[in-house]
Amino acid sequence: MDCAARPHRLQFALESPGEVVATDNGDPTSLEAFHSSARNAFNGLFLVIVQAQDGESGPIRLTASGNGLTDGVAVLSSAGRKGDILQEF
Repeated sequence: MDCAARPHRLQFALESPGEVVATDNGDPTSLEAFHSSARNAFNGLFLVIVQAQDGESGPIRLTASGNGLTDGVAVLSSAGRKGDILQEF
């Protein structure tokens, strides 16, 4: 089965010190709000933008999960300054 062709609904969860500020999937016809912790994948792709909490440093654990999919986990590093780029993939 081609997973990229199926519109999987993904949920994003964080273990602080950070927050999900936006999600996207590159679908120009999507009307989903950017400020959401869930998103339908488009051609198997999605984007999550994470922002560090001001004054809080340490690892930020981002988990992406979807029905019938194996959870994906990324651990980001925060210097504790709001607005810093945490990590690019």
